[in-house]
Amino acid sequence: MMNIGDLLRVAALSETDQATYFPHWTKKVPLKLGEFDIETNSARMVALCCLAHVCRREGRHGGEIGGRLGEIQAICQIMIESSGVWPWMVWHPTQAEENSDHILDPEMYRIWAALRRLAGQAASFFPGVLLPFSDLFSRVVSLPID
Repeated sequence: MMNIGDLLRVAALSETDQATYFPHWTKKVPLKLGEFDIETNSARMVALCCLAHVCRREGRHGGEIGGRLGEIQAICQIMIESSGVWPWMVWHPTQAEENSDHILDPEMYRIWAALRRLAGQAASFFPGVLLPFSDLFSRVVSLPID
């Protein structure tokens, strides 16, 4: 079972830190987790799906933190669903930066800032340290060897 605090710490990373944290994949990996049954070459998409899934599970507990997790889950769901129309929503941060003048809708991309802020606030309820990507996500996907 994935730990909500671990996932929140990843989501709270700055764009620059996410660029370092998330691997670049050229091959697609399958992800089957709860309601998600997808193939993606986006490590960010994997993280969003995991966060949405665990927030849905943990948000049912209610209270202040349950409400915050429900908000985070809703934002993740919007980002996941809109990536079909706007694939740049889940691009690796360096790819998004390289293409920001041509493809990105800066207004829509700000949703990452909202997610970061809420995740940072919620993460304060769950002490811990940031785990490496492979340690955290190898439980749900077979990591590609590029």
